Amino acid sequence: MNAPVAALAVRRAIPALGALIVIAVLGGIALRIGSDNLAVAERTRFASRVHTIDGLKENAEDASDAESLSDLVQRTPFAPDDPAGNAALLASLRTGEDAGVVALIDRSGELVAAQPDGSALTAEDLGGAWDEALSGRAATSDVIDVDGRTAVATLVPIGEPSPWAVVVVTRVADGSVGQAFFEQLGSLNGAPGGFAVVDRRGVAYNAWSADRLGTAVLTPQEVAALSPDEVSGWTALRDGVEHSYAGIELRGGFGLVFDQETDLLYGDLREAERGRNRTLVVLLVIAVGGVAGTQYLRERTARREEARVRALLRNSQDLVLVTTETGVLGFVSPAIEGLLGHDARRWVGRPLRELAHEAHRDVLDRLLAEPGRGPLHDVELLAADGTRRWFDVEARDLRDDPDVGGILLTCHEVGARKELQDELLHQTTHDRLTGLPNRPLLGQRLDELLAAGPVRSVALLYIDLDRFKPVNDTLGHDAGDAVLETVARRLRAVAGPAAWPARLGGDEFVVVAEGMDEDAARQLAEALRTSLRAPIAVGTNIVHIDASVGLAVVRDEDDVLTADQLIRIGDEAMYEAKRLGRGSVVAASEEAFVAPPPLSVHVVPSAAVDGCPSAQATTEEETRSGPPGPTGGPAASRRLVASAPVVVAALLVALIGWFGLRQTDERRVAAEEERVEQQSRFVVRAAAFYSDAYAAEHLTGTVTSAPWSLDGGPVDAAVLEAFATSDRMGEGATALLLSPGGDVVASFPADHPAAVGADHPAWPRVLDGHAQQLASVADADTPRSYYLVPIEREGEVAGVLALGLSLRDGPSQAALQQGGSSGQPNGGWSLLSADGRVYASWDPDLIGTQLADPADLAEIEVDDVADLSSEGTFAAVSPMTSSYERTYLAFSVPEDEFFADLRVGTTRRDLSYGGVLAATILGLAVSNHRRERAVRRSEARLTALLRNAHDLILVLDGRGDVRFISSAVEHLLGYPPGFRLGSGLIDLVHPDDRDRIVDLLVGSRRSGAGGATDIRVEDAAGRWRWFDVHASDLRHHAEVRGLLLTCHDVTVRHGLQERLREQSRRDPLTGLPNRRRLGESLEELSVGIGERFAVLFVDLDDFKPVNDTLGHDAGDEVLRVIATRFDDNVRSRPGGRPDDLVCRLGGDEFAILLRDVDDAAASVVADRLTEVAAAPIDVGGREVRVSASIGVALSHPASEDPTAAVQRADQAMYRAKATAPGSYAVTSL
Repeated sequence: MNAPVAALAVRRAIPALGALIVIAVLGGIALRIGSDNLAVAERTRFASRVHTIDGLKENAEDASDAESLSDLVQRTPFAPDDPAGNAALLASLRTGEDAGVVALIDRSGELVAAQPDGSALTAEDLGGAWDEALSGRAATSDVIDVDGRTAVATLVPIGEPSPWAVVVVTRVADGSVGQAFFEQLGSLNGAPGGFAVVDRRGVAYNAWSADRLGTAVLTPQEVAALSPDEVSGWTALRDGVEHSYAGIELRGGFGLVFDQETDLLYGDLREAERGRNRTLVVLLVIAVGGVAGTQYLRERTARREEARVRALLRNSQDLVLVTTETGVLGFVSPAIEGLLGHDARRWVGRPLRELAHEAHRDVLDRLLAEPGRGPLHDVELLAADGTRRWFDVEARDLRDDPDVGGILLTCHEVGARKELQDELLHQTTHDRLTGLPNRPLLGQRLDELLAAGPVRSVALLYIDLDRFKPVNDTLGHDAGDAVLETVARRLRAVAGPAAWPARLGGDEFVVVAEGMDEDAARQLAEALRTSLRAPIAVGTNIVHIDASVGLAVVRDEDDVLTADQLIRIGDEAMYEAKRLGRGSVVAASEEAFVAPPPLSVHVVPSAAVDGCPSAQATTEEETRSGPPGPTGGPAASRRLVASAPVVVAALLVALIGWFGLRQTDERRVAAEEERVEQQSRFVVRAAAFYSDAYAAEHLTGTVTSAPWSLDGGPVDAAVLEAFATSDRMGEGATALLLSPGGDVVASFPADHPAAVGADHPAWPRVLDGHAQQLASVADADTPRSYYLVPIEREGEVAGVLALGLSLRDGPSQAALQQGGSSGQPNGGWSLLSADGRVYASWDPDLIGTQLADPADLAEIEVDDVADLSSEGTFAAVSPMTSSYERTYLAFSVPEDEFFADLRVGTTRRDLSYGGVLAATILGLAVSNHRRERAVRRSEARLTALLRNAHDLILVLDGRGDVRFISSAVEHLLGYPPGFRLGSGLIDLVHPDDRDRIVDLLVGSRRSGAGGATDIRVEDAAGRWRWFDVHASDLRHHAEVRGLLLTCHDVTVRHGLQERLREQSRRDPLTGLPNRRRLGESLEELSVGIGERFAVLFVDLDDFKPVNDTLGHDAGDEVLRVIATRFDDNVRSRPGGRPDDLVCRLGGDEFAILLRDVDDAAASVVADRLTEVAAAPIDVGGREVRVSASIGVALSHPASEDPTAAVQRADQAMYRAKATAPGSYAVTSL
């Protein structure tokens, strides 16, 4: 690629490069936004774990809180000297489903008492907490193993100032409500990992999985680094795998932590982001590929269009040039290679003048100065081999046309036309038999010679052959023609370079010599006579002729004469010589040059042969009219087809972008649906957990084993206080001992009235030994949830413990308010009664509000869940079975917070995707627009370059349908631009030429190229125009892909050919068909269907004297009149046919061919012709009479050669002439 082409390619690529940069930047921004969104989503998700830890902290501290238990133990009357009482008191401390071993160990470490009996617990098991307890402070141990179960011990010293014993209360994790809660809570996303309570060594007391109980979750250092005031977050490697942690310090040095593998914690978010990135990368790849591909297509299109233009122009027979106003060539079509043999590239930048012959350079300069003045005809351009070729040159000023930017020159090769034109001119001005100048050219040359000014002298020798007529009469016209050709050769030979001969007609010739006086002229005349008298061999015959010569010599002192006058003077001198005797030479007298009579001689103008252009410029009005059309057809349709790849690419990008966004949204929706499903399952599990954790049956064993006296005494009061003030009961709890009849036996606080009694529907079930929970009971000013637990003695219910838990301050509300939100800061759990009202909730303001329709709640089955979401809020509800009446656990949270980590940056992400899509589609659109504009400009340039072409250029597909048609279709054939695109043109070809066109198309596909000449194509006006068609198989040419037809308009050439042909078949004097045409007609008869015909051979009588006395002009007029009379009568004969023929054979001889006639019809015609021939003729006011002797020969092609009939007719004519001039004789086979 040369530098200018490379620079042009770079300039064309700049917009695409800009689009690629924009796409890359937007892609980078989109990736960065995605990365930022992922980071925000991960922080949001991690924040939900942090929030969960904040909510769980207060409840989780119960495991390590020794202070609350210390107060209860201090109020319990343990005594060193009362082992039995101490054992009973220990049983009152063993409450709750997580109650483990309760023991009293003296200062020496000896086990004093334990519940249950037989439990083994030593001071060594308690680690450092034992020493702390002995120092007088309550303490909590690290995680220990108690009877094979994971537990934590709370140690409370008894006695002051130095404790005499330590009460040890253990709580086990296995099967506890707390452990069940952590297992139910899990990691909040269903993946392994979750929340745990760890001791100071990092060993789990409660964990998301029972398998992790008693195992290290954190290192001691990590536990020590926890803060009691805020949740810490960090990552650490465990066995080569990164874990994410969040944790806070609990009382007693314990910690509440969240532990999950980082990939599991953020796996769905990261996979979603990877999916988005994959989609974005695919989108970017397609975007970049689309823009780059479009640019490639544009560049390839530009080059292919340029190559297409050159390929189409290369096959044109017109040379297209673009020049500056100073004549410097800026574009040279490849056709110059075939037309002139030049390399087109080497002529770019060179002056146009150098391409033209020096004789035509100035006229080309004038054409460039006035581009609209009309075409120049017959301009010679120089070929590479030094020869000259003829062209018509047409110019248009397209300097303001951006597709051309210069003066457009269309050089139409006219070599064949020029040859025909010259030949036609030669035939018009020369005798066809001898090749000598004829009478018109003789007159023209003489006029030019005589009008040139003073001359030395001009000699005209007028020659009439003697004894020539018998040659025709005896040997025939062919012999006569041979004699005349010999005479012409001899005249040329004798005349030499100093003189030139001409033939006037018949047996009359003229020789003209310049600078020759009368004596020299006489010598030349005698030399000519001597040459002509020499014997002439005609076949086997020897012919002798002579010549009479009249001399007309123009002297310096003579007045200027015209050619007609000089010829007439020579003619008269020649007749004078004949009167003196054959073979004489007579010079015209001086008197002959005085006022000679006028003689009319037709002279052909020098400018042009009739109907043929001269070598001068014509006016603009003479040029072809009609605006040039586009290079072919419905350009919008072709551009649509050409744009299809780009449109597909844009649609593909849009589709992939849409698919990517949709896939991203589908993944998000799927993730949200999965979260909803997970949360729904969690709600079911949580409902089951709450139902089990808070089931009244869990209290039956503890309550029954308590040391009740059942008499309302101090022991009962102490047991009630122990139950009411247990940390598991929460603040404001009440405890009542009721008799089986529902009466209050004892209460804590004292004198607290009973809110439930024997009249409650659940009471019979309690008396049957089944503990019951009443979800919500109005108790004075405080709504409470009551547990009714039977106290059995010897298989009978001896009393009932009624524990009232405040719904505002009790453990359920605390748990819901502090830790039941599953990581959501503005949402969480609520407990609903059967009427759909909230009786406990994460948000105290919701208590008493209607959260659900009772009818909807009634339809929910146990272990099932219902989606009660409303606009903007997610809500799921599942039944609980822990209370006497149906209650429900509900989880509700605003959607934006529930799905916050999944919806982070959705708008920004969509905008970034949209930006990439918009930039890509815009880039594709711009690139495609530029590509289409390049194609349109290429088409417009091709249209402009072919604007004045004489060639119609077509491209056909494999079916012969038109894929391209040049604008020349408009001014050559009159059809609109784009005519017949997508269909065939064979029906416009003349029926007689269609087979040749089909053979050309088939043959060209086989051989690669071919041609056909003189093909007729119908134009819009219904006329036939003639073309030479050249076909090139360019189906494998990437820029053409079809059969290229170049249809070269040869209508003018064909017209010249027809004129030449017609002129060669017609007599120039009379306009009748000549002897050649007669021969063709006879040949047609020989191959015809065998019809009868007649030949009439006519010879005029008394015609020679007309020439001799009145001159040749008078004789010519007589011949024209006789010809007209004969033709009119033959055409009007009864039964006549259009193909009947009247011919002039030469001199005063005619022949008539009558078809489909018999003897009688032929005789009628012959008789009529003798009559019209004898009629008087007016010649210049003088009456002339001639007659005609006619020979009639009847014949049939099956019987003889038709040409033999001519000979028989000739012989019959001589018989008629011998019998009686002016008669006719008939001969038949």
